Amino acid sequence: MNKLLAIIFLVVSCNTSPAPFLSDFVVISYSSQCCGVPSDKPLLSAIKQFKRAHKIKVIKGVIITNIGDEGEIEYVLNLQPLNTKQKTEFIKALYKLTKPRLLFKEPGSVGVNESHVKYWNELQTEKSHRNIAKTDF
Repeated sequence: MNKLLAIIFLVVSCNTSPAPFLSDFVVISYSSQCCGVPSDKPLLSAIKQFKRAHKIKVIKGVIITNIGDEGEIEYVLNLQPLNTKQKTEFIKALYKLTKPRLLFKEPGSVGVNESHVKYWNELQTEKSHRNIAKTDF
């Protein structure tokens, strides 16, 4: 069991540095390993603080639910209105949320992905088994 936890820790900790390019979209995924997902309060707080610090009125996003059986959820944020410096700072703040959840004694994990996301227009009109809600943060 300890070896498994050590391997999970190494895999997660090695994959928490920002990608070398900046995308116009970022996906924050909350996933479960058995017992639910972590709270999204730190994410919502980080978005609120960033908006206040940079005097940004709104960050548009999409919330995708019904991904799994244990409350898995994805937040897709549109970063197109941000300049390069703001994108870099915002993405670094998001990566801080991905620290191994075992250290915080929370279930599940949080992941940030800026390398793949459906085209924004397709995501806005997708009809599937998932629940997709447009929102402003």
